[in-house]
Amino acid sequence: MEFSAKKILVPVAMCGVCLLIAGLFAAGWQEITSRFSGQPQARAFLQVLPAIPYAVLFVGFAMGWRYGNSGMMLSCLAFFAAYACTGAGGGPTGVPGGEGPELSRVAAFLLPFNIVAGSLLIRRRPFTPLGVSAFSLFFIQCLLAFSLSQPKLASLAAQVSSFSPSAGRGMLTLGRTLSSFIGTHPVSFCAGMTAPALAAFAWTLPFLLLRYVLYGMVLQSGMFTATAAALLAFCSGKPETATLFFLASGIVIVVTSVEASFSMAYLDELTGLPGRRSLNEALLNLPRSYAVAMIDIDHFKKFNDRYGHKVGDQVLRMVGSRLRQMPGNAQVFRYGGEEFTALFPGKIPAEALPFLEKYRADVADAPFTIRSQKREGRSAADRGKKTQSMRKRVKITVSIGISGPDKGRVHPEMALKAADKLLYEAKKAGRNCVKI
Repeated sequence: MEFSAKKILVPVAMCGVCLLIAGLFAAGWQEITSRFSGQPQARAFLQVLPAIPYAVLFVGFAMGWRYGNSGMMLSCLAFFAAYACTGAGGGPTGVPGGEGPELSRVAAFLLPFNIVAGSLLIRRRPFTPLGVSAFSLFFIQCLLAFSLSQPKLASLAAQVSSFSPSAGRGMLTLGRTLSSFIGTHPVSFCAGMTAPALAAFAWTLPFLLLRYVLYGMVLQSGMFTATAAALLAFCSGKPETATLFFLASGIVIVVTSVEASFSMAYLDELTGLPGRRSLNEALLNLPRSYAVAMIDIDHFKKFNDRYGHKVGDQVLRMVGSRLRQMPGNAQVFRYGGEEFTALFPGKIPAEALPFLEKYRADVADAPFTIRSQKREGRSAADRGKKTQSMRKRVKITVSIGISGPDKGRVHPEMALKAADKLLYEAKKAGRNCVKI
């Protein structure tokens, strides 16, 4: 993956803005409600508000279902259940003083683990063995948490004991163990949190952030921000604050899911450049004067066969990275395979030529080192010896064809095909050159 501070920080900042807005509303909630309490529309909205997080999270679940994303579905279900357990949305909270812990405290403890599971399943389909197991485990959690949080746990255990005494004793033991572990040790500065729940959030948030930095998936940044919002909701202990922060969680998940879908549809995953669909739309919006260039990496197939696809991917990323820096108001795309496209709106081919010549020369002059591992010895006695790194510098070059509109090429697609023909002329002319 190509690390980019801008690529990493921008989605986190966007999610953070949503979290900040929820925090500002929560801080001034009393003043806001007192100011607008006399208006009928405001009173109606306040009555409907606790149900809105459910609706937003349901939309997120439906999007996850449509995309076949079991991680998003599981995360939305986990937030849905946790919000219900806070009591803000009219759900059950459990009764303090019962045989089991308060339901909201159980939810605060279990939510981070379910979010981690959802984060690990982002690219998994729902109806796979792993997906089915994760959903089954989640529903078992819900049943156990609800059963163990009721004040009549003792009578329920007594009924179970009539069929199986050991099962009844086990249920009571489990309930009391959970009560002592999850339901006690409240944290003074977090009204609705216990120490175990706070510890669960404390390791989950860095884990989610690390996964986002390593893999760069926008939905991972949404998971991180949504979990932080849930933590604030539980810490406040106030129903209206829980509503606002869980609403922020749902909105962040939905927005980052839309952004992730856009990236999948329009951006090339390997190079980060806009892909073929983006190119097709850009061709439809070109002005009358423009230049189009087709760029191809020389001898790429032989290079791939000799050094392997991983090294070939590194070459593609290097070529794409330098293409992204091309001046002249160029719009650059990955056309497919080892081919790239550059559009110059408002320029004729002769005006675009200097930028492409400089790019060709920069790629040819760029150092590219191939690292391979080679054993120092070949005999059985030498197998335990360390491997030494072998470095080899190779030269990467590109061939380019440039074209533009004329009487015979009225449509941009025709100019693109003409640029492709000129590209193959550059190949025949010895490669590492530009044909215009």
